[in-house]
Amino acid sequence: MLPLAVFTATEKNPFSSEQRKTAIYFHYAYAIEDDVTLHIPAGYDVESLPAPANIDMGALQFTTAFEKSEGAIHVARHFVVNGEIIGRNQYTNVRSFFSKAAAADQEQVVLRKSAPPAGSVH
Repeated sequence: MLPLAVFTATEKNPFSSEQRKTAIYFHYAYAIEDDVTLHIPAGYDVESLPAPANIDMGALQFTTAFEKSEGAIHVARHFVVNGEIIGRNQYTNVRSFFSKAAAADQEQVVLRKSAPPAGSVH
């Protein structure tokens, strides 16, 4: 098993608290674009890829896409916070968004050892 969110695999949900008393303030709107190609080690094949994620809550958006090719996996990740102040009444939605994005970032690809070519001796 191999984690695919190589830059965010250790990040936690910043909104883990059940409740919030004040508005949410982001210093600025931002977007994070990750476009990564991981080369699969010789002797391994991709057994399964995670399902793509698509979380769209208006000002908060998160998508992932995975594509396998000969000897590689391409990962595209798009994370957008398009707002600076979000009212306390939207906290449940913000918390849900960040929880879903964090869960999607923990998805892994499953690799399996390739079968040796027919007639090969080990």
